[in-house]
Amino acid sequence: MGKTNKTKARYDVFLSHHGKDKSQIEVLATRLTKEEGLTPFLDKWHLVPGEPWQEGLENALDQSATCAVFLGSHGLGTWENEEMRAALEERVRKRSFRVIPVLLPGAKPQNTELLPRFLRRLTWVDFRAGLNDQNAFKQLVAGIRGRPLGYVNIGPVTFTERVLAQIWQYRLYLGSVLLPILLWLLIAFKQPGCPEFSADLKAFNKNQWAIPPSAPLVIDPSYGLSLSQNSVPIFLSQDCYYRDFVLRFHATLGNSGGAAWAVRIQGKDDYYLFYLAGPDNKLLDPGFYSYTVRDNIFDAHDHQDFVRSALASKLGQGMQFEIVIEASGRTIKNSIILGLVDGQSPTIPGIGEEVPLDSFEDPHHHFAKGSIGFRTIGAENFFVDSLLITPKPTQSLLDILGIPIFMQ
Repeated sequence: MGKTNKTKARYDVFLSHHGKDKSQIEVLATRLTKEEGLTPFLDKWHLVPGEPWQEGLENALDQSATCAVFLGSHGLGTWENEEMRAALEERVRKRSFRVIPVLLPGAKPQNTELLPRFLRRLTWVDFRAGLNDQNAFKQLVAGIRGRPLGYVNIGPVTFTERVLAQIWQYRLYLGSVLLPILLWLLIAFKQPGCPEFSADLKAFNKNQWAIPPSAPLVIDPSYGLSLSQNSVPIFLSQDCYYRDFVLRFHATLGNSGGAAWAVRIQGKDDYYLFYLAGPDNKLLDPGFYSYTVRDNIFDAHDHQDFVRSALASKLGQGMQFEIVIEASGRTIKNSIILGLVDGQSPTIPGIGEEVPLDSFEDPHHHFAKGSIGFRTIGAENFFVDSLLITPKPTQSLLDILGIPIFMQ
């Protein structure tokens, strides 16, 4: 089988193999095509059904620049032996034609003794450690392209090395298409920092809040904002939504029912709700309940988290307390500081020891940011007189990398 006179071969490499090793050969053929842009001849891919396959193999070998002869646990196939000898004959006739012997996983050293002496003296590519052996793959590619291998890292190929290799391979595509999109996203979704917000609710200013018309709010000069049965959330009427923050508010109980507050409110129908049920609560046992309210669908008994607390059983009319809420990512921590009974100092911070109520974590991360508010779900009644929201610093990726942004 003599090679035809042509300036460029149709195939970079002819893959000669035993039929029982075809699945392994197809893996390597796919890698040669996708990772290196080479054109291997694989009978399964290129032979035309209905046409004589022997002539097809001969023509393909004539149109190939190199031939890789694979030796696995099954040895050489009958027709593979013919292909190998024809390739060796072509190599003797034309020095630019290379024959590359390749050991597959499962090949045994004694198998090589059955090969022609001309093939045994050539440099082997050894995949016996596995088809994912990157050093062996580099050797195979170097042999196909007729280039010296150069330095090879003998150690195992790490995940990072594989990722960097893929990035380098597709660097032109990444640079021209994906990189501008990534930069645009980093700039477009940079979140402005939220300011610190404090309010004295005894001098309630409706301009600071967006209040649903149905909210039965009462302003008591002695206590501040009064929330009674079936109040709906009230919201900060600012354009900024708080993502990660520390919220502290001071409240006084109007009865022994408890109190409830909402954070990361996305609108009147979507928010996290936390409910401290007192000893005279008509719906639930004393304790601390956590909810995720979606589409205004709420059932007090369908809570996501519950912490039974002896402290909740001590809540009573006139009791003052401070709630401390820390929101960070998916986690929202609630703590309480019990103060004195009504008639004594109601100032922030409350008097007493800070006691954790619950550390609630939403695995679905429904609400990444939002406003704050209050509501009731039972017969509870409570008064809020002051609050303070301190946002945690938020940065875009460009800020973290120290890259200045000129487009705001």
